Amino acid sequence: PGSKDRVFLKPAAILKHLPLAMQGILDTKAGESAHAAAELEEATGLVAHTPLSLRISWLTDTYVTFESFFVSRSATKVMLLDDIDSLPGWSEPIVDAAEAETSKSSSKPSPGLLGNFGQRGWRKPGPAAAAAARGQSDTGQTSSCVGDMFFVAKTALEHAIATQQPAAVEAVSQSVIGVMNSALLATVESRALSKWNAVSSTKGSQLSAGSSELSWRLPGVGSVSADTQTEDAPINPVAAHQRGILVSVNNLDLAGQYLQKTADELKTRVTGEWARIPQQDHVTRAQKALDAFGAFLAKFTHAKQRSLEQFGAQVIKPWVRAILQQSYRDIKYVLTDEEFNDVQNDNLFQKRFVLKFGLLAKQLKERLTASNLAAALDIAASSLAVDWERAIRQSKFNMLGGIMFEKDVREIQRYLELESDTMLRKKFLRLIQSASVLAVEGVADAKHIFDGLSVADASPQAALSKSEVKAILANRIDVSEKDISELEP
Repeated sequence: PGSKDRVFLKPAAILKHLPLAMQGILDTKAGESAHAAAELEEATGLVAHTPLSLRISWLTDTYVTFESFFVSRSATKVMLLDDIDSLPGWSEPIVDAAEAETSKSSSKPSPGLLGNFGQRGWRKPGPAAAAAARGQSDTGQTSSCVGDMFFVAKTALEHAIATQQPAAVEAVSQSVIGVMNSALLATVESRALSKWNAVSSTKGSQLSAGSSELSWRLPGVGSVSADTQTEDAPINPVAAHQRGILVSVNNLDLAGQYLQKTADELKTRVTGEWARIPQQDHVTRAQKALDAFGAFLAKFTHAKQRSLEQFGAQVIKPWVRAILQQSYRDIKYVLTDEEFNDVQNDNLFQKRFVLKFGLLAKQLKERLTASNLAAALDIAASSLAVDWERAIRQSKFNMLGGIMFEKDVREIQRYLELESDTMLRKKFLRLIQSASVLAVEGVADAKHIFDGLSVADASPQAALSKSEVKAILANRIDVSEKDISELEP
């Protein structure tokens, strides 16, 4: 330039000084757009849409194609090599807790289940027992497919983040989501929703390792080796079927945890590694792509919830109902003074229930993750409250029997709260109110229960209605219908 004031070159001048030979090296079609109007990036002042940017775009597309291919192939291998058939602790099926026998004359419950049950009811376990209960189970609760799948997903997304190209992160994220949906979620959810009693334990019926009809793996892949699985130790078909269902439910829970953690770690990595990129819209696009990956958590959560609801309906609720029925065998609530004292010293109902429910809880603790165990015990407590309330509507009481029933309700509630580490006051509110009604000395004493119903610490749907209080009070054989009818409506 002839003037000293002309320091910067205009875009047209820049194009004139670019060697055509160099353009040809960068892109064979560069010569066709050599005289197009150049665009400058406002943030950097660099020329936009150069042949180099076209080549970078082509390389990015090529990388995405290869990465998606390897993610798909790796996911297939992950599912084929899953170690579900070699997990320890599943040699025997879950025992029906309601069938655990205990009689007044000969039963001596196991110290492990009733060791904390004394004359004053259920006591909180000591520090040593609590520490042992929190110890990790020897049973394999989850299989390898979840950890391996998320290793593949995280590695692929880390590669995409390293390119610092938002298009690569978006494409790889969608590829990972699609593969996890079709390979991991669909397969595990299908097994978790299998019918619990689909396989019966018939004599002579055995399954070899890796031969379950619900298995998604190739025969022999990931199965127990000949050194550990012999003809003398065949797999119980019922245990293998239960393992497939419960391990899959646990896998859904674990996948949700891994997904949330992986998405948070990758978003933090984008924020740190892309901090120097001047195009902030690139960072925003990458974060949105990872948000979509994290939002996939909702599908795993929904699948786990469906599986737990089915497990509760098919297994937990029938077992809890049977436990209640078996525990109440030969139990009555019309008591004389002598019978009341005998029950005070040896409460057979409470011992039976703790033995049977403790066996169920012990087996669930060994086979379910902490989150799934809490959900299963919550279902059990809700089912017990409903079934127990229905049972007392069909029973007869006198005052001493009502007092004993109230003690039973409060002791079982305390036991379940310690077992599940959850407050159950709202779940047992109607049951506690029913017990209070049955324990009153006379109809006049029920008036304070009537007055307290309007200020119950739960929703109106949870508390007893006044008509229900009258119906429950009618089960008292020592209370006349005339006295009950005189209560305010």
